[in-house]
Amino acid sequence: MYKKVGIIFEDATNTHTAAYYSLVAAMANQAELIIMAKTLKNGSQTCLRYKNRIEKFISECEERNINIKTVHYEQLTLNNIEHFVKNEDIDIVFLPLDFDTIKNNRKLQIVINKIKKLTDVKFAIVKAVHMVKIHHSKVVLVLDKKISSIKDWGDFIFSLNELFLNKLTLMYLTKEKEDELPETLSKLVHLLEKNKIYIEKLILKGISGKKINLEAALRNFDLIVMGISKRSPIKTIFFGNLMLDVLKESPCNVIVFKT
Repeated sequence: MYKKVGIIFEDATNTHTAAYYSLVAAMANQAELIIMAKTLKNGSQTCLRYKNRIEKFISECEERNINIKTVHYEQLTLNNIEHFVKNEDIDIVFLPLDFDTIKNNRKLQIVINKIKKLTDVKFAIVKAVHMVKIHHSKVVLVLDKKISSIKDWGDFIFSLNELFLNKLTLMYLTKEKEDELPETLSKLVHLLEKNKIYIEKLILKGISGKKINLEAALRNFDLIVMGISKRSPIKTIFFGNLMLDVLKESPCNVIVFKT
């Protein structure tokens, strides 16, 4: 489980959703919540709005008796995020994606590649579509048979259980028609059900981001949770990238988990 949870507190409205997810994870693990914030230099409207958002979030944490620490940086760059993660010895970091990054293929790929290189820390990359809708009644977990660690995924799902209240849909996409989950996913399901999280299994033929987004829209999912793509930038150019397609076009919130 996690001892330290981090949140990159950007000056954007979608940060609130990622911050709430980090709060839920900190509560579940009784962990310290460490906020990476920008240093405020002047009293402009933007700075005041940013300060108010942080103060409101800190108040929400204090109401839940969460131990908080705030670390300030001049800018919230990827290099600073790397420094923040290593300096504070954080177990998992929640990183909100702004809409400009999501729509810019090159910028999004740079962010993802940088995060993949940070091997000693887990990341939860958050895209927010519903800014206010935080308690999710329908959550889909999209995984393939090559998940890196059953334990890591179990810990992550347990940490966010308050969001979906013991009920998940597991979507497994296959190239060929299959009737059963692969062994790795069956073990994860067993682990979750052993801890009283009910899993509805959904096995679908056809592997694409478009398929995931379509199913999410048709089934009215509130949140898609999936793993980070291991595909290289070169392969992405030639073969596409399912994760990036989901992030760009999803009809609901998305969390991309990097173990």
